[in-house]
Amino acid sequence: MYTQYAIYNQSLSDEEIKSEIDFLIKYGISEISVFGNHIPIVKTIENVNNTKFSTVLDFPYGSSDTKSRNCLVGNTVKSGVSIIYLPIQSRFVVNRRYDKIREDIKTNKQICDDSNVELRYCLEYRVFNHEILAKICQILKTMDIGVIAPSSGMMIDDIADNLIACEYLNKKSGISCICTGNLWKSDQMSSVVKSGVHGIRFNNKFSLDLYNKYI
Repeated sequence: MYTQYAIYNQSLSDEEIKSEIDFLIKYGISEISVFGNHIPIVKTIENVNNTKFSTVLDFPYGSSDTKSRNCLVGNTVKSGVSIIYLPIQSRFVVNRRYDKIREDIKTNKQICDDSNVELRYCLEYRVFNHEILAKICQILKTMDIGVIAPSSGMMIDDIADNLIACEYLNKKSGISCICTGNLWKSDQMSSVVKSGVHGIRFNNKFSLDLYNKYI
């Protein structure tokens, strides 16, 4: 299973973040995600093996216009990350402006493709209904976006609800989902591992320990 660890904690010092990254690389995590202001720390890391680094932009609501996002993405692809996550633009989802959503995908993906960086999108199933998000996933899939996160991870997220969203969106569009729900119990981890979901996001070492029991 694809594994992601999100270090989205602004209270950590540079040394604390570096220590976490060193541990995660040794653990064999597939992807480590950090905020943009922590990317300089990533550049100091050596012996990354097969671990990829990512960042999330315009977090968490996707409230910027496409030109602003183009600038953010354009600056970030030069930083050395392998993957960029963008929240879907909430205003355009609310108003069903699929043309604007397509424009955002097209322009930002071109910027990423030119620098060999993968673009992924974050949705928010707790705000928008599954049917609307399925339509967006169909658009993403046809525009060669292969992986999404069904929620931003900004708020506490029920793992069962998250898995339902993952299954629904995958079934309706064929897109791969990274489960971003919060994991605290062994039975929750068992459900995720058995679900067949593409990937799983961790945000604490306790959940990593739970996962280690099932691999």
